[in-house]
Amino acid sequence: MAVVDLPRLIVRVSPHHAPGRTFVAEPITVGVPFPMGFARDADDLRGFDERGAPIAVQASATERWADGSVKWALLDFQTTDDDVRDREYTIRADAAAPRLVPDSRVDVIEQAGGVRVDTGAAQFELRGGTSFPCASVRCDGADAIDGARSTLVVMDAGGRSHPVVFTGVAVEQKGALRATVRLDGFAGDRARPLLQVIARVQLFAGSSALRVAVTLRNPRRAQHPGGFWELGDRGSIRLREASVRIALPAAVDRVDGSIEATSPLESFAVPVELYQESSGGEAWRHETHVNRENVVPLTFRGYRLQTGAAARQGFRATPALRISHARGAVTVAVEHFWQNFPKAIDVGANEIVVGLVPRQFADLHELQGGEQKTHRFVVAFGIDPSAADALWWGRDPATTAASPDWYARSGAVPFLSPADADRDDRYRTLVNLAIEGDDSFERKREAIDEYGWRNFGDLYADHENAFAAEGKPIVSHYNNQYDGIAGFAIQFMRTADARWWPLMRDLAAHVADIDIYHTDADKAAYNHGLFWHTYHYVAAGRSTHRSYPRYPGVSGGGPANEHNYATGLRLHWLLTGDPLSRDAAIELATWAIDMDDGNKTVLRWLSRAYTGRASVTRELGFHGPGRGAGNSIVALVDGHRLTGDARYLAKAEQLVRRSIHPGTTSRRSRCSTRNSAGRTSCSCRRSGSCSSTSASSARSTRRTPTRARRCCTTRDGWPSANIPTSRSRRFSNTRPKRGRRRTSGRATCSGSRRATPPATSGGASWSGPRSSGTTLSRRCCDRRRERWRGRS
Repeated sequence: MAVVDLPRLIVRVSPHHAPGRTFVAEPITVGVPFPMGFARDADDLRGFDERGAPIAVQASATERWADGSVKWALLDFQTTDDDVRDREYTIRADAAAPRLVPDSRVDVIEQAGGVRVDTGAAQFELRGGTSFPCASVRCDGADAIDGARSTLVVMDAGGRSHPVVFTGVAVEQKGALRATVRLDGFAGDRARPLLQVIARVQLFAGSSALRVAVTLRNPRRAQHPGGFWELGDRGSIRLREASVRIALPAAVDRVDGSIEATSPLESFAVPVELYQESSGGEAWRHETHVNRENVVPLTFRGYRLQTGAAARQGFRATPALRISHARGAVTVAVEHFWQNFPKAIDVGANEIVVGLVPRQFADLHELQGGEQKTHRFVVAFGIDPSAADALWWGRDPATTAASPDWYARSGAVPFLSPADADRDDRYRTLVNLAIEGDDSFERKREAIDEYGWRNFGDLYADHENAFAAEGKPIVSHYNNQYDGIAGFAIQFMRTADARWWPLMRDLAAHVADIDIYHTDADKAAYNHGLFWHTYHYVAAGRSTHRSYPRYPGVSGGGPANEHNYATGLRLHWLLTGDPLSRDAAIELATWAIDMDDGNKTVLRWLSRAYTGRASVTRELGFHGPGRGAGNSIVALVDGHRLTGDARYLAKAEQLVRRSIHPGTTSRRSRCSTRNSAGRTSCSCRRSGSCSSTSASSARSTRRTPTRARRCCTTRDGWPSANIPTSRSRRFSNTRPKRGRRRTSGRATCSGSRRATPPATSGGASWSGPRSSGTTLSRRCCDRRRERWRGRS
């Protein structure tokens, strides 16, 4: 294949890095699309550096074309020299070419109750029954931590400590250059946990570094009285602290570190306490940060650094610390430290404490019902060059991108074109206002201080100030008014401009954690749903990112199908391999199924009908083409693309039929007639005819002359009960209840649509054609019934 057809990956280092930054062996993980037929399998892909020398590459297919070739692949490799500059790598598909064997590889041994991982530079044991992700770490032949004393601990509002207990360990990804291990656990009582905890640990070949993501989730439902979702809800939990405590095998004798993103390394006296109280911006005490009592609890601007007997303050910390002791060293770096305030790092005599939600905060930390937060940091062990390099990439990782021309020509994203191909530069100038100038999204964040662990990543909806008083803008969170993640991903691929990357990355993290309702304990219409933007033209107040504050004229509500966006999360997963985005997209796709399932409603004993929640748009009676059905269908297709599970595609097909069927958009019957004998006949626009004869008395028929009879098969081929239909049974389920016999009438139907006949019951019979195809729903008779049912 010609060189011009090969994807080139540019690895970019932030131009605002600290003096002394190294670039020895930074692990790179990037998703790349490929044209149909370019690579039959991910193992065929080979990597080369700027000199044409081969590099070790780990590749896994994340999506395939219809012919089975690789559509998207997740690539892992490592930078190859110490020069701090942008690099270029080339990817080729050549199954015959020898694969470069890395000097070190990740060896994963799965055993009962846990996993042992050897990266060549260190050995890690991760197992259940512990309260720390790593039960043991050995580096240079010695213990790098005291596993018995290391713990992840949560302290409730009453001051009671709850060590996390990990109960499940699973290998999510295993390769020569990178492995990912997931641990699931809980804090508190196992039957009713205070928190659910998920820890993901990434390990890299030839490195003693771990990239750790700890998710703290409140599994309870919010009570949301009146449909208002505000702080102080009875479903919230309030914490005093949640911290990762790394116990060292020897006393600390030295601490070196860089506190701010561009500050050089300096030495500190022990003990060290770095605490970020607020964002450090000019609007640090903005009403964005009100608590359950409608008070802003922040007490000072920026961070406070206490070292030995000295103290100093600053505005925005992004720390990277190297803690040395007699048996080695430990490096800790935290990306987005100040943005996700409050945060803390403490170094004591023989312990390092990473305050995920720190004890130094004057107020309690409130985690709302169904809310979660993922905290990320990097920790490395030993004094080898790879551990020293982790000091820098742990807080400021490089950005990697293919060329816009390659993204477009791969065809993996339909209708994508490079920005340089735009015929009118005015469009690009308009779009670029999002990343440059005084109205950029980054500048707008500063206006309302859109920071803190709950807010960071979301966008300020300043367009909601249309009716605000002069000089008094309101706090309004954009919060999924549209799919901003997808928009940022598209612009990043069209331009390869690194400024789009953090907007996509940070918004994806925010949506996956804060904007999705992570609970099974509420109604199916809400569980795992996506919260909307802040109510139009009203300040968010204590509703945070949950749409509905108590305010005059605001009616309550909850998550609903008309704002359900999974595409951006899917694209973020394909570009980064971040499993949180994949999980979130699948969660939203599953929500589209569950909200429509009558078996999950409180009235299921009366009716197990489809609820119509997945297809409704604007008003409850409309299930025709609209954004409600459209967003559900797109989310379901995304779910199918991520999992291959046929149920998502089947539901999407059902919603397509439901929304475009003529009966779903009309309020009047178009084709049904009834005679005095109680026979309903139908002449539908679809091919086929239907008749239904009822043994019900003429008296009953005359009493309810507008009722329609159901016939044939209506839900995935299941025979329906031949019973009258009323408005109260809209979206009626068609499966007959167990134990109920059909005693009246016999329905017959003939038609030309392909269908697989189900086993019939009662007096129903099928006279249509038989085939081996998928069962198709059939419905005839009254068109008014079609509209109310709103189903396929």
